[in-house]
Amino acid sequence: MKILMVSSGDFFSTYGGGQIYVKNLVDELIDRGIVISIAVPGEPEPQVSAYRGASVDYYPPSAVRPCSDALVSLLRKIKPDIVHVHGDKAAFSHACHIAGIPCIVTAHHGGILCPAGTLLNYCDRICRIRANYRDCLPCVLHTIRGGLLSFRLLRLFSMGLLLSVGRRLRKTLFIPYITPVGTAALSIQEKQDEWRDITRYATVLISPSEAMAGSMMLNGAADEMIRIVPHGIPLPVQKTSPVARGVSSGEPLRFFYVGRISHVKGLHVLLEAFSGVTGDAELHIIGGSGNKTEGRYLQSLKNRYASNSRIVWHGKVDNRMVGALTAEFDVMVHPTICLEVFGLTIAEALAAGKPVISTRCGGAEMQVKDGVNGLLVEPNDAMALADAMQMVADSKVDICSMSQAAPASVVSLEQHVSLLCDLYHSTAAKP
Repeated sequence: MKILMVSSGDFFSTYGGGQIYVKNLVDELIDRGIVISIAVPGEPEPQVSAYRGASVDYYPPSAVRPCSDALVSLLRKIKPDIVHVHGDKAAFSHACHIAGIPCIVTAHHGGILCPAGTLLNYCDRICRIRANYRDCLPCVLHTIRGGLLSFRLLRLFSMGLLLSVGRRLRKTLFIPYITPVGTAALSIQEKQDEWRDITRYATVLISPSEAMAGSMMLNGAADEMIRIVPHGIPLPVQKTSPVARGVSSGEPLRFFYVGRISHVKGLHVLLEAFSGVTGDAELHIIGGSGNKTEGRYLQSLKNRYASNSRIVWHGKVDNRMVGALTAEFDVMVHPTICLEVFGLTIAEALAAGKPVISTRCGGAEMQVKDGVNGLLVEPNDAMALADAMQMVADSKVDICSMSQAAPASVVSLEQHVSLLCDLYHSTAAKP
């Protein structure tokens, strides 16, 4: 069997859990002797035409929307038995349909169906409704700096008029604020069109969590299209256990966060919560920003909590070194406020024997069992998060027993790939 793996962005990047997951998946499939081709958006790079024996083919981003002959030609050149899509999902779903090749699409984040990108509404609450123009407009505007100020004006106009204005603005020179606000309605329409094409042309939709599967069905995906397959991770060679720290020990209890520094990840909620935790405790922040908006967010948090010596900022750390860095830490905190499709960092922490305090953000509920291998709190609730952290700091929960139970809920990469291979074969066998 030959699999074409469509990467989301640069296949060789380690920015974001989705990129790391795809690379781990490809590595395991190659190790099993499965023939792999990798499709990467961007300009051809002659010096990188293969990866561990797998061919690397580049396609121009301009060929993505709408589905173009370039993508169909690429598929017919590679001739895969299955296409597993992680990026440019709508275009490849359509191209696979034209080429007559089964297409499996994996959802890595809410942006597969959410016009605002994260299934987080403008009130910082997880979205529980079907995407539509009226409800999505303030959320999309909220992602634009100062964009929500235009909502009262834009809602006075029909969507048809705003779409016409948006198309005209797309053809002109980009104007800060004006262009993103003026094309907000168009971006909503385009996201709905993309999701329609995915549900129409893809063969199978993979959701790593029940929560994301529910959002897919709420937005019109047929139940029989969806397969819930939790992500797997390479298991650590050696597990570590928290030692007795905190109330009665001479060493501080070390909480830690690992991930992208972004508003939707709820780091501001975590810092507010930790500021209220008493006792001998530290908070270690591991991660960096990926764009200007995230950079401003990171700097504002550093400025606000600059005087708190218990907060340690480690910055972005190579993914291969995170395990060694966190080996001496005790409890991971996952404060995400948007709908988290899975949460690879949760799985990695649990596999290493680290209890996790997490928000009920979707993917976490399938991994963290409240009171067994960690604690669960409501998202965007700094007081509830502070209470959970304080319980750990005061030794009111047994983190050593939680540490022993932590690895049980983790799916290994080998188990995960075995499930995927079964899915590949059953999908390829369908007429």
